[in-house]
Amino acid sequence: MSNKNNRKEAAAHNGAERRVYARQNAAEPALRKPHVRKPLVCRCRNVKIAFVAIMMSAICINCIRAQTGEEGVVQNREEAAGEAGGQRGTLIEFAMKRQGIPYHSGGSTEKGFDCSGFVWFVYRNALNMDVPRSSRGVWSSNAKTVRLEDALPGDVLVFSANKGGSGSINHTAILVDKDSMIHAVSSGPKRGIVISPVTDRYFAPRLVGVKRFLLD
Repeated sequence: MSNKNNRKEAAAHNGAERRVYARQNAAEPALRKPHVRKPLVCRCRNVKIAFVAIMMSAICINCIRAQTGEEGVVQNREEAAGEAGGQRGTLIEFAMKRQGIPYHSGGSTEKGFDCSGFVWFVYRNALNMDVPRSSRGVWSSNAKTVRLEDALPGDVLVFSANKGGSGSINHTAILVDKDSMIHAVSSGPKRGIVISPVTDRYFAPRLVGVKRFLLD
């Protein structure tokens, strides 16, 4: 009889333990830390980064243009022309005011210029000086020939058709300062009377020499 009672007590005790364990398990989820969902990463992140990079590049380019762009360069070169003074300053100032006039083959008026027509027009009207009307005439003239590194504003740069200064003489330009020249261009992204760097990748290799019509 006592064994039967012992078994009943043991079963009751085990049942009570299982109920306590079940209650503990039921309460455990409430004690666990809530699941924190990671923020979603925008799939367009790379696109946004690229867009920001492009915008920054554009800002940098605009900054560069603001400092060395065409308008700024022209202003600096006008100052350089003023610093040249005398006949050279007068010549450069007169020439630069003709920027934007269209190219015209054989032209020597403000309706349109070719390269030598522009040089002739500027010397004639700015200083009342006659210089040869053709590029070949400029090069073959008795005017003093100088090296590019010794050239002064107002000197005339002479170019050939081929690189290395070979081939026929076919182009002239007026030196604005040590870095730039003004001339009539017949083709390319900019045509007509424009300012170009002396180191222009097309013209620089074709430079034949420099002629000086003005006294130092």
